[in-house]
Amino acid sequence: MNPVYLSNIMRYLTFFFLLLIVQFAPAQVGFLILKKKDGKVIERYYPGKYIRFQGNDLADHEGYVQQIRNDSLFYVYYDIQMRPTVTGGRWPDTIHSYRMQCRIRDIMAINYTRNSFRGRNTGTFLQTAGVAMAAIGIINGLRKQEKGKKIFSGSFVLTAPVLYFAGWIIKHTAAKKKVIGKKYSLQVIRIPERQSPS
Repeated sequence: MNPVYLSNIMRYLTFFFLLLIVQFAPAQVGFLILKKKDGKVIERYYPGKYIRFQGNDLADHEGYVQQIRNDSLFYVYYDIQMRPTVTGGRWPDTIHSYRMQCRIRDIMAINYTRNSFRGRNTGTFLQTAGVAMAAIGIINGLRKQEKGKKIFSGSFVLTAPVLYFAGWIIKHTAAKKKVIGKKYSLQVIRIPERQSPS
């Protein structure tokens, strides 16, 4: 047989096979949007995305979104523990996974954590830098005091508290719960399922 002929047959078979797969592939039913009352979208939650929220039972729930259907959020929580290895180290291992569901109207607050880890680290770093600047200023001031000069220089007096309070502000605003109600709302965007031709 001609290799060009076989190549063309394989292309057509691949094309029809992909068309067949698309017909039976599961469609995404919807996704969840966290937005401000003025309409600004803050975050989108769709299958595969990590979500952390507080339910009406005041317990914190977290996991990966599996699907959003019938005004319910289906998510998977993984119980991960550190297990010892043969070499004496420790390795994170998934002990169990739990498939859970929550009605969307039962979500009281969402822990919006887009940059919270980075924000907490930056805040801690700035606070540490502020304390270090104060310590350096005191040490230099005590050394200068022996020579009869002023204890603190102006740059250290201004820089240390500014760094410390900037770090405090960043640290406390990085991870905030977005309480559903007056300022924030959840909206389900439904994607219509494809109807099979009859």
